[in-house]
Amino acid sequence: MKPTSYLFATFLFVMLILLSYSCGQCQTIPVLGQQFPDFTLTSYTGESISLSNLNGKNVLLIFPRGKFLDGWCRACHYQYADLARLQVDQNILTKYNLEILFVLPYPMDEVKLWTSIFPSQMRIIEQWKNPTEAQQANSRYMEFVNTVKEAFPINFKFDENNPAPLLFHVLADEDHKFSLSIGLFTTSWNFEYFEQNEPTVFILDQNRNVRFKYKSQVTLDRPSADYLIEYIEKIIMD
Repeated sequence: MKPTSYLFATFLFVMLILLSYSCGQCQTIPVLGQQFPDFTLTSYTGESISLSNLNGKNVLLIFPRGKFLDGWCRACHYQYADLARLQVDQNILTKYNLEILFVLPYPMDEVKLWTSIFPSQMRIIEQWKNPTEAQQANSRYMEFVNTVKEAFPINFKFDENNPAPLLFHVLADEDHKFSLSIGLFTTSWNFEYFEQNEPTVFILDQNRNVRFKYKSQVTLDRPSADYLIEYIEKIIMD
């Protein structure tokens, strides 16, 4: 074989390897108007949930951030609790022919832990909203307090006698493969470095088409439960 032919063959071989690797990392970023990619993941309840089996339903699909510095993202638990409030008060699942799914990029044992810590998560939020006298003297801290009060206006109190209502599936993306495939899983977001999803909300219509997408810019940047349900109502009326 001539040297030039050998070099060309080597080049092609290397390119094929690189192409094969890159396809293994391919992402399908869901965009408005396109059909959301199908997935099958297991809920903390043990049920296997496939998005394609929900055709004919509207779907509110939430990818919470997950872990956060010293523990877990409190805004994520508040988001779930706020939607559960609407389910208890208005039966939104039936009213809007709706399925609500949360997806966490962690093994099942961590997902089950996530479902069990609502009481402590809500207590931390309440502590933030009720600063000590020393904290009240700090103007920058009080700016944080005001931001928290605006982000978390409802006081949820859960304990052994009043457990959080677990009304929606929380799915385990155990190897974070699906979250990675749609461009959400990361180890670096908002200048914080750990395994997490970029918090994102999708609303899908009955044909799995993306009708709404909201990717948070910071941890407390989340559309409220009331806003999301109002948007779903508009979709149904279209």
